[in-house]
Amino acid sequence: MRLTDVLHLKDRPIGRLSGGDRLLMDEPISHLDIKYKLDIVALIAQLYESLNITAVAVFHDIALAARFCSQTILMKDGRIVSAGDSSSVLTRDSIEQVFGVSVDMLDQ
Repeated sequence: MRLTDVLHLKDRPIGRLSGGDRLLMDEPISHLDIKYKLDIVALIAQLYESLNITAVAVFHDIALAARFCSQTILMKDGRIVSAGDSSSVLTRDSIEQVFGVSVDMLDQ
């Protein structure tokens, strides 16, 4: 809670927290402005590296997943469509297959 600057909320009942205040409990970047999305994902990446742990997260933001995740599982209708290195999973074809949209891919 200290690392994410929410220690002041430790005694507040969960029902009295806003969606943003609950960000570590469910989809940590949902409904956040892009700056805060980047801050939280960067913090998770920093903890992952410094503590030598595995971090598992659900992202609905493909760009953030591509930027921060080394491994990705892409799912559709509860089934795995593709899994592995993010660069091989998050392709033009797989995104079109899962989301039904055409995308332009930029080299990272």
